[in-house]
Amino acid sequence: MNPLLKLENEMIETKINEGKDGLAFLLEYASPDDDDRYDLLLKQAGIEYEPDDTDQLDRFIEDSFHMKPDDFYDKYGVNFWISRDANLTTLSKSLMNMNETNKDYMIGLYAERFL
Repeated sequence: MNPLLKLENEMIETKINEGKDGLAFLLEYASPDDDDRYDLLLKQAGIEYEPDDTDQLDRFIEDSFHMKPDDFYDKYGVNFWISRDANLTTLSKSLMNMNETNKDYMIGLYAERFL
C-alpha cells in the first residue's frame, strides 16, 4: 500500500475508534462524491434498499467501518477504501442543510448505529 494511502487509512481508523467525535470529524471533511457513482457501487455490491428498509445499506456502511479490506471485498466484491469513502460522503451529505443541534443529534445516531 502506498504510504499516503496507509497514512489516510490509519487516520480514518483512529477517528472511527474515537466514536462520535471522530465520526463528526470524518463527516465534516468527507470529499464530495457523485451520487450516480454511489448507486453504481451499491448495485455492484448487491445492495438493495428502499427508504423504509435500509438494513442491507446499513450493514454495508457498518462493514465498511469494521471489516478488513480483503474480507470486505470477499463479501461484497467491491473495493473497501472506495466504499468507505463513499459511505462517509453519503452520511456527510445527509447533514448538509441541518442546523448544529440536529447535526449533532444525527452524528450521535450514526455513531451509535455504525460504530
